[in-house]
Amino acid sequence: LLQKGEIDLAVTAIEKKPALGLHSVALVELPLVLLVEKNSRVTAAKQLWQQDRIEEPLVCLPAPEVISKNFQQGLGRLGVDWFPGIEVSSVDLIETYVAGGFGIGVSVRVPRAQLPSNVREVPLAGFAPVVLGVLWRGKTSVILKAFLDEFQLRAKRFT
Repeated sequence: LLQKGEIDLAVTAIEKKPALGLHSVALVELPLVLLVEKNSRVTAAKQLWQQDRIEEPLVCLPAPEVISKNFQQGLGRLGVDWFPGIEVSSVDLIETYVAGGFGIGVSVRVPRAQLPSNVREVPLAGFAPVVLGVLWRGKTSVILKAFLDEFQLRAKRFT
């Protein structure tokens, strides 16, 4: 949409160096986490990686999404195979499915966010975080600079 000129600015996940003509500013890094039911025996991701075959279904976003890409790349570095059992369209749905006992979810830790009461996080050390930032095309105008300054200020307060 940016390259087609349909929008001027996007707040989105930034995966790599932007395409020619686009500019970006990283605002915040959100670490990947697993979401498990509160009473799950899983207290560390390492417990899953040590299994011959992970039995619990993986609840995640579709493969093209940054959270899923970063998670599968991290699993690849560990030599672990664990493929999606349930693909959903939002992080909120991942939480809902985990809370309902349908599997283990992969998500991001969002500062000050409240998880459902029967869901807890398990850290994923060594996995690339999701970087949220601002993308835009063309020159940085005075108005755009003001937006960027405000986004950066809010991102500092957010974390």
